[in-house]
Amino acid sequence: MKRLTSTLILRNLTAAEAECLTLLPPELREIGWPKPDHDWIWLVENGSGPIALIMGSYVSGVCVFFRLLTTAQAKGSSNWMLAALPAIFEDIRQRGCVGYASWFRDSRPEEVRFARLMARAGGMMESFQGTFGVVPLLPDGVDQSCLTLELQKSLLSSAR
Repeated sequence: MKRLTSTLILRNLTAAEAECLTLLPPELREIGWPKPDHDWIWLVENGSGPIALIMGSYVSGVCVFFRLLTTAQAKGSSNWMLAALPAIFEDIRQRGCVGYASWFRDSRPEEVRFARLMARAGGMMESFQGTFGVVPLLPDGVDQSCLTLELQKSLLSSAR
């Protein structure tokens, strides 16, 4: 846990929260991945609880950010982001990352803000039009029809 300002705290998602996303505010539950790695998910909290979730993953020396979700309390303000990102970048640097990348949606204003900050930091930005697919690897003898409806929805929302 790291204090960012007098009112904001940054921390990683706990193992319990990763197992039971209902412990989070509804707006922060739509991470779109079936097995969230709590060590690579950061929460920004104010006095009333979590207001933002930043989801990343370690990939070949780089932290790839996949989701940036916010509650109504955080929307419309970049203050929490400007406070949290330097601390997250220091965290990933200490873990051995040599850079960061993102896979965000242009339809999410907070993710667009993050992309603008990446561009200002000298990042190579490229719009992408293509297909992103997610396919579950099922155990031998188990077919796709055995997936729960919730997991199917989660996988589909990740691919959008």
